[in-house]
Amino acid sequence: MDNNIIIGDLVRLDRRTRSLSRTQDGKSVMLPTSACRCLAALAQAKEQVLSQEQLMDIGWRHAGIEVTDNSVRVMITKIRRALVTLKVDERIQLIAVTRSGYRLIVRADRPGATAVSAAEPDVQTARNLTALAGGELPVIAPRQLLQRRIAAGVAGLVLGCCAVAVTSWLLTINPVPVHYMRWYDEKTPPQTEVWVAGEAQPDKQRVLQTLQLYTQFALHKDGDINAEHARYLYITTGKSSPNLGLIACVTPLRDSENNCESYSFTYR
Repeated sequence: MDNNIIIGDLVRLDRRTRSLSRTQDGKSVMLPTSACRCLAALAQAKEQVLSQEQLMDIGWRHAGIEVTDNSVRVMITKIRRALVTLKVDERIQLIAVTRSGYRLIVRADRPGATAVSAAEPDVQTARNLTALAGGELPVIAPRQLLQRRIAAGVAGLVLGCCAVAVTSWLLTINPVPVHYMRWYDEKTPPQTEVWVAGEAQPDKQRVLQTLQLYTQFALHKDGDINAEHARYLYITTGKSSPNLGLIACVTPLRDSENNCESYSFTYR
């Protein structure tokens, strides 16, 4: 199996090192394990749609790890952010297909064709003006003009009402804050900080199980933990929930601009 995948002659994906590099100058970014696997599958699908279930199987379930829909959305965001960083997002686009899944589109760069297409409307306009030069110019009836103005006014009113409704809904959302406290244990993964919700006493056994599953998933093939993606671990496992989960962040968790990934583990 070839570890290097060329996408549209613009970027190269190295599945061994999980690096996505620009072929023009070698600039590269590092992808998480799940994002690397899913991007490779999307590239090999040749613009075919891969469902969310297929991406879950490729990115996580083949390793025995159960994930949520949110994990797929976070993974898609990681891939799109990498394409933006390499400035190839206009040529290589990850498209969401409604109720189907996702597909990777590589657009051809044909400036000549674009120039010809842009020139065609001007030629057509010139022909129309030439045809009208010998006759009368079309006149819009007053009733038609009034109808158009009324339709435009109604459309503007509807759009304004929709905007007000959306704004009101957004302003009424009251998120409940979760306060985390630092958790210490000798079995904490090295070079990481573990945080648990401070509302209740955490279940030590469930916390350790969550950390063990995450550590197994985050290990490189050579056995070293990727500290960049496991520096701050926020345990989301509840006492009554059958799932084990955590949020892994590169920087401390804040209200915005978080570089995090969420994980949920379920015993089968």
